[in-house]
Amino acid sequence: LQERLDSARNYLHKAKTTINLLNNPFDRLNYLYYEVLYFLKTGELEKARTTAEIWETDTRGIVKYENLAYWLSGKVLLQLGKLAAAEKKLLAAWQRSRQYRLPYLTFQVSRDLEALARAADDPRRAERYHRQAREAFGQLIAGVNDEILQRQIEESREYEGFLGLEG
Repeated sequence: LQERLDSARNYLHKAKTTINLLNNPFDRLNYLYYEVLYFLKTGELEKARTTAEIWETDTRGIVKYENLAYWLSGKVLLQLGKLAAAEKKLLAAWQRSRQYRLPYLTFQVSRDLEALARAADDPRRAERYHRQAREAFGQLIAGVNDEILQRQIEESREYEGFLGLEG
């Protein structure tokens, strides 16, 4: 999605047309995932909430998608300012990401838990989640068996921003 929202909307529309023709449930779940992210990026929070609820219902019993559903629902609730409900979903996502050894998801969820703690004006908890995110990112990098790719990840703008090295 990056910063090309018009292109993203067009691609999502084309994808939806194709997915409706093919009627593949996994393609539909992938589409809904990206649609929620699009709505979050564009600030269409009620659409994001509605789509995330559909996605969460449709992912029941599919572990990979269930794990993401908790995170995505929590992320939407966080942006809606529903901190208690967001925390419940995000903590469930964090627990599942650890249970299934998914460092990327642990990283993302920890970052959102950090944002939630900051929104709740709880700097100690925010710092704890920040440390968890750093640990998960370290595990993520350690899992990459390519030194050049590891270096590229470590030097990425997102990682530098996460560490507070940017601007």
